[in-house]
Amino acid sequence: MTFDLIITNCNIVTAQGVFKGTVSIDEGKIVAISSPSAVFDATKAIDARDGYLLPGVIDPHVHFGHPPKGFVKNLEDDQESMVNGGVTSVFSFIGEQEEYSKFIPPIIEGIHQNSLIDVGIHTVINHRDQLAGVTECAQKFGVTSIKFFIANKGGVQIYPSTWSVDDGTFYEGLRLVAKLGPPMLALAHCENWEIASMMADKLKAEGRTDQAAWSDSRPNICEEEAMRRASFLALRTKAPLYIVHISTREGPEVLREFREKGCNLKGEVCIHHLTTVKTDKLEVMSKYNPPIREREDVNALWKALDNGTLNTVGSDHICNRRKENLVNPDKPDIWNSWGGQAGSPFILPMLFHEGVSKGRLRIERIPEVISHNPARIFGLYPEKGGIRVGSDADLVIFDPSREVTITPELVRLSANFCYYTGQKVKGWPSVTIVRGEVVLQDGQIVANKGHGKYLKRSLGQNQSDM
Repeated sequence: MTFDLIITNCNIVTAQGVFKGTVSIDEGKIVAISSPSAVFDATKAIDARDGYLLPGVIDPHVHFGHPPKGFVKNLEDDQESMVNGGVTSVFSFIGEQEEYSKFIPPIIEGIHQNSLIDVGIHTVINHRDQLAGVTECAQKFGVTSIKFFIANKGGVQIYPSTWSVDDGTFYEGLRLVAKLGPPMLALAHCENWEIASMMADKLKAEGRTDQAAWSDSRPNICEEEAMRRASFLALRTKAPLYIVHISTREGPEVLREFREKGCNLKGEVCIHHLTTVKTDKLEVMSKYNPPIREREDVNALWKALDNGTLNTVGSDHICNRRKENLVNPDKPDIWNSWGGQAGSPFILPMLFHEGVSKGRLRIERIPEVISHNPARIFGLYPEKGGIRVGSDADLVIFDPSREVTITPELVRLSANFCYYTGQKVKGWPSVTIVRGEVVLQDGQIVANKGHGKYLKRSLGQNQSDM
């Protein structure tokens, strides 16, 4: 038999350890994992040169533009940078005031026509009436994850096309998620904006405009209080809850406490919360919700990621350009700057450089947090989720010895800046494969747009224990 592709001389990284082997791929699937001495016929062979072979990154937290045209445009603009970083699948949020059923079909068409990677959707619930369309979107389009902003107590616009919801809407949403069953999942942005708004007013009155002022205006209690409230309601409704971008040292403690009470609770950390602190001198101001924090928070998050308390790593990817982030570049002011940055391409390189190389993360944890866990949590397993026979051949060859200095051009960013610009890192992807198709090789895009597919999920597909 002649396979489509074989990868030789690789160190295969799994949750159980690292071992040398050969991986054979046919019709987009992994069909054999063999010893290094095994010999197969293949149409194409790639020598990994003793690099690591990892499952492709599933980034569960991306923000493309307004649906449908802005969504597809951002996907086209950003996907080359994503595969440059070893990303093979993403989930992007869409947030509108209207019902989502009219937006999703053109998004799916745009993905199938233009994408290099596989793409799924989370919808944002902005008001209670939108809950009426959740079941249809799940059954018809396979959108089984809905997000709530636990911020102000309802009806307050916090971003363009995004409103916080009151506790009643969140409670009703959790009941619906529990009723529909797995892999239906509620996602929550947990941050008490009422405290944050009061703190911001005080700091503005003091004349603070520096980067750290944004972090100081949103103290750790903002996240902890909202996490506790959301987790309590999930516990009482027996609904699975996924808390996005946990940023504080208290966050993992809340996860452990409510899991011990029986809550089906998962936690995500974003790569910027693992790699930056509020006093860092960055190329442009770092503004996130929740904000970057203290070194003690970063250390606690690495520990929680390594010991399994935190389940996944996302990016909160928003590929703004410099002029969009700085209203007045000559006089930077954190209050008038727009937030967000390109983050998806940096998940895998930074996990290795800042985590594995510095002894903060076991390498065996990387396939769990970038692939295995998100695939199980979001209803993609066993089609995706790791290097195993029968799964999609979403793979990355990672060169641990390659040293690079990060620039937007190196990463192929559509933006003209990134917060890691100028940083030297050791370890970078050399090959990215999406369902058996080599998409990136040695820094060059070698596949055609349209290979990517929409990630449609199915109600009734049980989530396996993690």
